[in-house]
Amino acid sequence: MPYKCKEDNWVGRRPKEVIRHLEDSHNIRIIEPSPCITYYTKPPFSVVRFGIYLGREGRAEKWRINDYICDNDKIALPSFSLLLKHIWEAHNIKIFRFRRNSPVDPYEMLNQVSSKLLMSKETKELSKNLLEKFLHFPLFQGKHRGGVAALAVYVSCLKNDEKMSQEEIAEKFGIARVTLSKNYKIFRQIEHELDLG
Repeated sequence: MPYKCKEDNWVGRRPKEVIRHLEDSHNIRIIEPSPCITYYTKPPFSVVRFGIYLGREGRAEKWRINDYICDNDKIALPSFSLLLKHIWEAHNIKIFRFRRNSPVDPYEMLNQVSSKLLMSKETKELSKNLLEKFLHFPLFQGKHRGGVAALAVYVSCLKNDEKMSQEEIAEKFGIARVTLSKNYKIFRQIEHELDLG
């Protein structure tokens, strides 16, 4: 499940990407859990694992191996979720997890992407008409709506002889090129059943 930064709408897929974003864009230094020294305590032979952290002042401190350290505040958090909570409360930066499979409005996505692509007005209108037909066709039921919208743009560009590669369109819609390619294969199979004019 990916992460999103509310302040600048940045999106990342892994905790390491979140940490890199905090360091690059918000000047917050985070030290991740790393290999450490192992200390054996008294019987019954429990093991306490510590890492040695050398702060900016040169003072060595012991932290648990699973601690995330916010160097700006000299504080250690035992989990990544608590680190995000601390960043929110101490630095007013909200980073939260969200689901990518939330409902997508294909028409809104089509309008946003078509404004970024060099498409003629006729091609934009054709893509909207194609999208409406695709969404009501049984073979496209259950397909990712962003992928169907990308197909409408790709087909409309082909029909109007406007050069636009699958890679370029897929990138703008945030989908894989393979997804668009598979959708286009389905379109070629049912093209005769659609009244494209």
